[in-house]
Amino acid sequence: MNKTAIRYLRISTDKQSHFSIKGQDMRTLEWCQRNNVTIIDTFIDNGESARTLDRPDFNKLLAFIKKYHKQVDYLVVQEFDRFSRNAGEAMVMIKDLQKTYKIQVVGVNEGITFDYNTPGSLFRTGLQLLLAEDDNIRRAGKINAGIYTAKVRDGRYIGAAPFGYTKQRNANNVPIMVINPPQAAIVRYIFNAFLADTPMQVIAQTAFKMGMPQRSHSIIRKMLTRHAYTGLLTVNAYQNNPAKIVEAAHEPIISRTQWLEVQAKLSKGTVKQLLNENFPLRGVLKCHCGKAVTGAASSGKYGRKFNYYKCHGPKHLNLSATKAHDQLQQVFTYLSIPKRLITAIVSKVEIDLKATEQEAIVQQKQLKKDLEKCLQQITSVEEKFINNQLNSDSYNRWQKELTNQRLAITAQLEALTNQQTHLFNTVKDELMSLSNLNSIYNQANLQQKQQFIKLVFDSRLYYSNNTYRTPYLLPIFTHNTLILKEKGLLIIDEQPFKNGENLGGGAEGSRTPVQTNPP
Repeated sequence: MNKTAIRYLRISTDKQSHFSIKGQDMRTLEWCQRNNVTIIDTFIDNGESARTLDRPDFNKLLAFIKKYHKQVDYLVVQEFDRFSRNAGEAMVMIKDLQKTYKIQVVGVNEGITFDYNTPGSLFRTGLQLLLAEDDNIRRAGKINAGIYTAKVRDGRYIGAAPFGYTKQRNANNVPIMVINPPQAAIVRYIFNAFLADTPMQVIAQTAFKMGMPQRSHSIIRKMLTRHAYTGLLTVNAYQNNPAKIVEAAHEPIISRTQWLEVQAKLSKGTVKQLLNENFPLRGVLKCHCGKAVTGAASSGKYGRKFNYYKCHGPKHLNLSATKAHDQLQQVFTYLSIPKRLITAIVSKVEIDLKATEQEAIVQQKQLKKDLEKCLQQITSVEEKFINNQLNSDSYNRWQKELTNQRLAITAQLEALTNQQTHLFNTVKDELMSLSNLNSIYNQANLQQKQQFIKLVFDSRLYYSNNTYRTPYLLPIFTHNTLILKEKGLLIIDEQPFKNGENLGGGAEGSRTPVQTNPP
């Protein structure tokens, strides 16, 4: 009676030509024909790694064996490492197939039909698996050494380019990474929006509309921590070479200053915000008790809907949104800076910038010295670690501290350079827009409006007794504070509220209780 067999063919990449599916098919078929063995089924995992046994057709193979093992004599593979590159894992699998299901595994290239009861079979099979695993370790070592060298010596980004960049080849046919302008614009939006307190869901949705392939919050958060966007590379430890962060060859999309600000903010965590275009002051304006107000729609006496800002404490703020918005527009009208004052400010700024230009040059020289010293310290720490003069914990602590110090210095250098190159033109252009704050506010989106209010009033804008109150106003806008106070629009005082005062508000301007419905 003819023996029967099933076959398992696997390749992890199309670059393994000597292990191609066609080659494995031919060799295993030849063995079956030569030994008069009938093939009853073949299982193929194309493009599946040997690092795990959880592969689609390998799982189907195991299910087939459990159900039809009495009809199978052999499991034929080109080499035993088609099961796994882990020698112990593969050996256990091969032994269990014979002990549990009476199926013998055949390694065609090795010329071995595994039989646990035959002297020498276990040794020969184990030796082949160990040789395969050793070969894999050697190959991985060469790859890791190449990656480490390419990153540390050449600053090359290894692997697929992150969103915002494209892989190309230079004149010497060396892979390089260049900025993809449309994608880079999305990356810059993500960083800017995060620093402007835009909620993650809004950032993800907007980035997706701009062309981002996914809109996952986790992907946005991961992008915010990528060193590559600020022209750095993370290098993993290799043998005696320690992990480090090095300068990359590619151009940055995000400035070091902005990247550090984002990391600092991420470390503090983010607060979930409720968004509604009808309530730009929600979470920004505060009640006399100090709590940020909520926003909701209320029903008036005749069933008509009105939007209100509320604080849920007894006798606390219940302010018509229409009134709050109109009054804030009047405040911005008086805060707007006359053009004659802006012209005077621009002239003064130009004089001050020229006076500080020499000081900036001196600061740059000192920062470059500090950077050189920091780099020397990093090299010294790495050498001590390699020479076993520093344990792993101490190295990691020093490496993190010195890397952060280097980032801070390079960020300051970058800021000084940008300041000297672009600051005056930027200040001149932006100052002119301050002659109409209402226009700035009305053209902004919801998050920008909230950020604008926080900046002008230092996140301390209150409302009580029918008047906006704040202990702080951005100094550039203080020219009309007396008029604002006389008109009952905004009062600047150290104590923006007093317990027990008449808070005003109420449905349609009255103190009548109303029924509140969520917006």
